[in-house]
Amino acid sequence: ALDRKTEVAPGGQAVRELRGRLDQESAIVEAGDVAEYKKWQDATAAGQAVERKIMSVDAVKRGIVEALATFKSDTSVKELVSRMKSDGVWTRRAGIAEALGQIAHALCVPTLVDRLKADSEPGVKVACLDALRTAKATTPDAVIAIADALKNEYWQVKSAAVTTLKSIPRGLGAAAIEPLIDALKSADGRLKSEINDALVALTGVDKHSDAASWRAWFDTNKDAVRKGEIKPGDAAP
Repeated sequence: ALDRKTEVAPGGQAVRELRGRLDQESAIVEAGDVAEYKKWQDATAAGQAVERKIMSVDAVKRGIVEALATFKSDTSVKELVSRMKSDGVWTRRAGIAEALGQIAHALCVPTLVDRLKADSEPGVKVACLDALRTAKATTPDAVIAIADALKNEYWQVKSAAVTTLKSIPRGLGAAAIEPLIDALKSADGRLKSEINDALVALTGVDKHSDAASWRAWFDTNKDAVRKGEIKPGDAAP
């Protein structure tokens, strides 16, 4: 089970994170802050519900994605786009998103960008992000929308956004560098490491998950970043 702030990872990392979570709970209870404890419980329950939803889509999408991705005619793609916007079942919308990521058609990436921004269901957002990565989307609108997903309240969406940004070739993801640095300030655990890895991939520079160092580096090099002129090994100020 996962929540907005923590995750369960395999092996010793899982044990450490579970202990941290229990320590957090104990500290809240010991402080006698019942309202804060209730808020923490609600946030955990909401995050667990999102994780169950995201996991359930895998069982649905495997079959339909393979089938839908074969419908590559103009008429079929337009029908898929229409269904993704109107279907009331989120798992079907997520499945259509995954299929669109595998179809080379002019409507696919713009539709995925639109639904990433407009669909309120976290599971659909994750599917759109995965599909944009599959489609190797690097248009300015796509990069900005993916980077904006870093602000989502659920870590699952944030993690999918980071993974997708990391896959963008260096020089094409400049618009994502500052949002990643901003996201690093409040990140912890594995997400913090993932964000640093994405920044390394996009810049060729490594500031070892230190948000202040990344910010100082960006402030010095932002003109070169925006022009796509950053070279691996550029020094921090």
